[in-house]
Amino acid sequence: MNFRVLYKTKVEYADLSARVYQGCSNFCKYCYCRIFCFEKGIYKDFKQTNVKSKFSGRAELVKAIKHDIKQLSNNHSLYLYFNTDPFNTLDEEKEFTNVVIEEVLKSTNWRIYTLTKRPKVGFNKIKKVVHEFEKNELEKSREGILRFINVDITQGKNNICDRLWFGITITCVNDEVHSTSLGDLEMYSDRNSERVKYIAKVKELGVKTWVSIEPIIPFIVHEDGKVEYIVENPIEIIQEFEKQNILPDLVIIGRLNHIKQFYEHGLGVRYNPKIEEMYNKWYVENIPKLLKFLRERNIKFVLKKELEQTLNSGF
Repeated sequence: MNFRVLYKTKVEYADLSARVYQGCSNFCKYCYCRIFCFEKGIYKDFKQTNVKSKFSGRAELVKAIKHDIKQLSNNHSLYLYFNTDPFNTLDEEKEFTNVVIEEVLKSTNWRIYTLTKRPKVGFNKIKKVVHEFEKNELEKSREGILRFINVDITQGKNNICDRLWFGITITCVNDEVHSTSLGDLEMYSDRNSERVKYIAKVKELGVKTWVSIEPIIPFIVHEDGKVEYIVENPIEIIQEFEKQNILPDLVIIGRLNHIKQFYEHGLGVRYNPKIEEMYNKWYVENIPKLLKFLRERNIKFVLKKELEQTLNSGF
């Protein structure tokens, strides 16, 4: 298929994604995209945070989306995005993410999942989409048109709030990841405590919520061998949502990958191969407790394949 903006992902839980932006304004030191771009020379500086788009404007993007949708059937899921934050600093100006969401909602029965570390911005963008569709549906119904969104209502996906999922990435329960002795690991992102707060706001809109606990970074190891803990008990992450009665509808759980590059490029410290053994041991000892906790609360979850392999290895 000759796609212009959409593509089929290799992520185990994700069907389709889109390439609207290149670069990310969040400076996450463990990010695989940042590591890849730096090592391939796409980023000249590991700290690069500029974002650009190949689309000059809304009309060009809409045309590309319509072109791609025509090549696909119904019953897909679209994830925004895996190479950047959907509500990055350029999107604040261009609002291309909303363009994608609105066009897909109007033209398909697909579900759309956004995943952000900037929910302060993202919440207002999603709120705008929801209110605009509610307004349009009301106007159309007044004109005697029963349905604005052209989908099969027997599948229960004509409701925008059932089809639009708002997700946050969260790596620890509070804000430890932003205040390590080796610097902020998620610079220019909203604090974890803020992300939890905005999940509550999104739930008030009636929109489905999901949380990606990935990567879980339990600690960082200094060159002198000192261990600085970030997450001691991963259950605490979900308990923070439970305290506020805002349990997510879906949880993704993943481990820290590209550890050598994270330490050398992101933290600027020498990598010791024994560090990976320390992480593996922590995951094997602690992640099963988290999975048990989720099952007891009937929370749907997906275990990323790299973490599943670690657990199965019985390290």
